[in-house]
Parts: sequence; structure tokens; C-alpha cells
Amino acid sequence: MVTAEDGLVASVEHRALDEVRWAVVTVDVTSHVHLDDMVDALRDQLRNSCSEAGDRPVALRLVVAGKTALHNELLLKRVAMGQEIEALLTTLNQEIWLEKLVVATALPPAPEMVDPTVAGRLDAEIRRLSADGRVAAKLEEKLAEIRTRLPAGAYAEDFIERMRAEISGRVTDVARGLINEADYAAN
Repeated sequence: MVTAEDGLVASVEHRALDEVRWAVVTVDVTSHVHLDDMVDALRDQLRNSCSEAGDRPVALRLVVAGKTALHNELLLKRVAMGQEIEALLTTLNQEIWLEKLVVATALPPAPEMVDPTVAGRLDAEIRRLSADGRVAAKLEEKLAEIRTRLPAGAYAEDFIERMRAEISGRVTDVARGLINEADYAAN
């Protein structure tokens, strides 16, 4: 609210008029190696981050980021993780809706070593293929095909650029995650 006296601004006072707060909260999970510990940390950070909304409901976009050993598990169990976070939100003393869960984690750097197991050899082959120029060329071919099918006004260039930046990394991460899960289950 602005108060004017003699045509000049005398004071400015903020008054919140929104009914629902929108929040983007990024949580760094680098230090976590167990999902339970990560969820506890999420609870604490979300409680603190959303408290500034007062008694208003919050529509939350949660970004889980960092280099963590949980990376593969988070990618493979994204839906279950979203449900667990929604359950966690009901335990807070505030109405918070999960608008979207974004998993923006990466594996921590691993020491270079030769793993003689089948899983290790498959992992090495996936890394080799992800660096192969033929895979990038095939990706460009598919993106060109997708571009021709997008409707006008669909922000095609933004979409194609985002896919170009994300697809190869995601495919590699998911393939490596599946191998690691299969190797873990076999042992």
C-alpha cells in the first residue's frame, strides 16, 4: 500500500494478496546415501522453506539436486518417490501440494577402474556408446523427425534444444541404473 501526501510518496507497505504461494525449493542431497535420511532432510528443509507462506497453501515444485549415490534409485523410483514426498507433505502443519518433482541429480565421480563383471563390461560399453558420434547423429535425426510433427506455436525450438541437452545423459543414466540394479539384485 502506498500512502501519498501532497502528491509525494510518504510510505510504502507490502500487503500480500495472494491466496496460494508458488514455491520452487531446491534441495541438495549430495551428502545422503540412504533414502530415509534424504526424506528426513527434505521434511526439515520443506518445513523451513514453506513457512514464509504463512497460513496460505503452497504449490511446490521440488528440485532434488546434487551428486549422490542415490541418483540411480531416484531415477528408477521417481513415481514412488513422488508419492512418498506427497505423503511427507501431509505430515507438515501446512497445506502443501506437490506440483512437480524434478530429479536433477548425478552420480558422484567414480574412480576409473576396470570392472571385469558382466555388469561392469556393459557399463563400460554404455559409456563408450554415449561418447560415440554415431549416437549423437542418430539423436539429431530423431529430433528432426519430431520437430516436423510438432504443432505450430508449440515452442518447438525450445523443446528440441531441451531434448538435445537432456536425452543422451538421461538415456545413459537410466541404462547404467538398470545395470547397477540388476547387478545388485544378482548379488
